[in-house]
Amino acid sequence: MDYKKRIERVREKFSELGIDALLVSDLSRPEQSVPNVQYLTGFTGSNGYLLITSDDAIFFTDGRYEIQAGQEVTCCEVHIMSKDVTIADAVKENSTLGVIGDHITVTNLQRFESSLSKKNVTVKPVKNIVMDLRKVKDEDEIELIRKAQAITDRLFELIINELVRPEKMTELDLAAEIEYQMKKLGASGPSFDTIVATGDHTALPHAKPRRVVIKNNTPLLIDMGVYLDGYVSDMTRTVWIGNHPNEEFERIYRIVLEAQKTAETGVKPGMTTVEVDKLARDVIANNGHGDKFVHSLGHGVGLNIHEAPIVSSRPETATEVRENMAFTVEPGIYIEGFGGVRIEDIVVIRADGAEVITKSPKEELIKI
Repeated sequence: MDYKKRIERVREKFSELGIDALLVSDLSRPEQSVPNVQYLTGFTGSNGYLLITSDDAIFFTDGRYEIQAGQEVTCCEVHIMSKDVTIADAVKENSTLGVIGDHITVTNLQRFESSLSKKNVTVKPVKNIVMDLRKVKDEDEIELIRKAQAITDRLFELIINELVRPEKMTELDLAAEIEYQMKKLGASGPSFDTIVATGDHTALPHAKPRRVVIKNNTPLLIDMGVYLDGYVSDMTRTVWIGNHPNEEFERIYRIVLEAQKTAETGVKPGMTTVEVDKLARDVIANNGHGDKFVHSLGHGVGLNIHEAPIVSSRPETATEVRENMAFTVEPGIYIEGFGGVRIEDIVVIRADGAEVITKSPKEELIKI
């Protein structure tokens, strides 16, 4: 990863934003990972701040991460707060400092402004310019997403051939087994809490695994993903437990599959994400289930499991589809009291359309 080049791309936005420096972090949730900082520096800890000025870049963390930061952060100076200088010490007098507005609470903003008031520094909330850069992946990032998805594909093969034991395990049992096996396959862990749902519980898009036995002659929906070297995968497959699927369920499966394939083959650079969503949504609506597709078609993936762009029908989320964007395509139909189907792949946008990097089978409703 060329972190210095990424920092320079941020710096090029300063004039447009009317700032002299930018503080990059997630000050509203310091206990969690800071993917914007990781994107710009390679740091994988949970407490890190990057100050980018017109001619310098300084990384700040606390004493817990002194050794780790020394190993991971090679693109800029590293300072341990309280041992060297504070962030306020490093900000130049009579300047305008940008902070990413959706990553800072009002309380933290006021505290930070107070610490800089004696230096005549104006603190200015700005849009998330780092996420704007992260929307478009470089080939190194795409390769990491591809490797994470390859683990997920191998895991799905294991699930359908070995892990599912109808009448002998619960949804929770299978979810736990999936998360155990993904680590054995090389992942650092799940990229989100694994979803396992059976029967009419599959009608809940974000179903939580229950202490309910997985029975024969019922649908099974699995939504899972892994972290590998900081990057994520995300995949959903819906299968049938038994040899004789419900005919109506098979019909719904075919509708969802057609909707997904229509979007995957139809997306091109230059479209808007709203137009991509419409490709799939129209198929489902034309088959009489438009009110049963209750979520967005997809979301970006990268350092986060949910990041820009949002592939949605909502005009306020509209983004131009660009080459090397990576996002999910996951249409679904959910019918209360009956069940639901979702099929989810990751695609990478290329000059001539979408490259589907998810390889798990889906062309027919799989029977276990």
